[in-house]
Amino acid sequence: TQSTWGLKCCLKMSRVCVVVLATLLLASQVSAKQCVQEDDAKSLSQTLSKFFDLFVVDDCESWANVFVDSGVFFHPMFPGGVSGKTELSTFCKTNQAAKGPSLFRQDGQIRLTVSGNFYHALVPYVYSAVKENGKEFINSGWEAAVLHRNADCSFSIVTVTEFFNRAVLPFDFKPDQ
Repeated sequence: TQSTWGLKCCLKMSRVCVVVLATLLLASQVSAKQCVQEDDAKSLSQTLSKFFDLFVVDDCESWANVFVDSGVFFHPMFPGGVSGKTELSTFCKTNQAAKGPSLFRQDGQIRLTVSGNFYHALVPYVYSAVKENGKEFINSGWEAAVLHRNADCSFSIVTVTEFFNRAVLPFDFKPDQ
């Protein structure tokens, strides 16, 4: 094998063998998976799609796993944020247990800024739910996400901050309107 040959060469202290061994080691490092920028959009989209699956995902732990271990979801209704995978999973379960059907989805193009291994995404969303009182509630706004590109070229969410745009339509119209 290559490593046995390299070891025998190094034991003989041949400079040529040391150079060959170093080249083989370098080649094995280079052959490791390298992230291709063209694949970033697909991988980033998959991560954000999973985030928007909050109300339909079968397993809230898998939803929480799109975040880094110390990930935080900052939300206007949770002023302290929802921190860490355990709290994020509980947040998911609580939202899924709420009465009435809900929808949470991306509602437009992602605006992206890349800096190092961090990707800053501004993502428009729409949220719709039928509340316990039977009234429909619709809200839209922005999710500002900071994502980290992992060694395997996947993405994990570091933080998400939700901004309401305050264009809320309560669908509580009077019959004469």
